[in-house]
Amino acid sequence: MSETIDDYRCKLINEILFATTQQEVNEIVGNAYKRLLDKNANGFVIVRFVVKTLFNLEKFHPSEHCNTQWVNIAYAKQLIYQKAKGISSN
Repeated sequence: MSETIDDYRCKLINEILFATTQQEVNEIVGNAYKRLLDKNANGFVIVRFVVKTLFNLEKFHPSEHCNTQWVNIAYAKQLIYQKAKGISSN
């Protein structure tokens, strides 16, 4: 059975939560975009992936996570916004 984009998003969010450094978060987010581009995902799929991922990350609440996880979430959102902006301007 192949991995769906929703499965991949769930895996990505878990990787972000359990990253130990911001550099690791940066690599995780960068690799996610690279993987989408390598699979020749069309613009709509990428936009939908970004929107749903950000929506899922926005649902997290600081009191439900340790400080490292909360920093990871905030940093990942920032990176995703930056990468999405870069893709949309191309």
